[in-house]
Parts: sequence; C-alpha cells; structure tokens
Amino acid sequence: MRHLIDTSKDHIVLALHDRVFTGAIDETGALIEVQPASCPQDKKLLEVTAVAIHLMGTEFYVAVSRCDKTLCIFKIDFGAKSCELTNTVHTPKRVSSLRFAMVQQDLPLIVTADFAGDVYAYDLQSQKKRLLLGHTASMLTALSITDDGSIVTSDRDE
Repeated sequence: MRHLIDTSKDHIVLALHDRVFTGAIDETGALIEVQPASCPQDKKLLEVTAVAIHLMGTEFYVAVSRCDKTLCIFKIDFGAKSCELTNTVHTPKRVSSLRFAMVQQDLPLIVTADFAGDVYAYDLQSQKKRLLLGHTASMLTALSITDDGSIVTSDRDE
C-alpha cells in the first residue's frame, strides 16, 4: 500500500489507498476529502497512484491519478470546504508521479511520469498531451521539476 503526500505553501494533500484528503497546515485545520470522479465496478481501480497540490494565483488545485488511468484536477476552496472537478484526463499508462508546472503565467501544465517509463505534459486548457521523454528500461518512480523548468526523474533500475 502506497502512502502519497505533497505540499504547497501551508497546504497538504495526502492519499492512502483510495482516499484523498487535502487541508491547511495552520490553526484553521480545514480538511476536505476529495471524492473520485467515477465509481468503477472494480474497486481496485480507485487506488490512488499519485497526488499533487499547487497554488495558482489565489486558488489551490489538487491533481489525483488512480489505477483506472484517470487524472483528475480539482479546484479547492478551503474557506467553503469544497472541491470542484475541473479537468479529467485519461492517461495511456498508470501514473507513478506528477507535478504541476507553469510554462507561462497563464498556461498551467500537469507533467506526469508513468509506470512504463514515459513523461507526458498535459495542457490543462486545450486537453492536449505531449510526450517529453522516456526511460527505455524501467518504470519511473519519481518526478520533480526545478525552478528553471528542468525535469528530473528517477527509475527503478538504480
């Protein structure tokens, strides 16, 4: 069972098996459960494979990928304790790691690494995807994006 966690500023998103929670790390203690966008017949497909949280302007967004190869983006309102599904993307393979990235001030991307060794960028406005790079011998285990936009990956092949 994987334990997944990500932070942004003073907020956190965490997942355990098929449940996802996001909240503020302050005295308000606002905690919101992020519900799955769909309910497949096989409950194993609801297991979360990666999560990320990001502050864009004044709004928080949470990305959740699951074993059913869906990547859902939610806009979080901590004041109202609500979340709204804004995007759903179907990925070619199960996502192992993901990060938000900003190409320009107004162009948000989700960059994903998958269990097949590929890294894709998804434009959240046009719903287009682009293959950025791939590892040929092993699955990717982690992905990070540096401040200058460089992509750093790690794989299971040492």
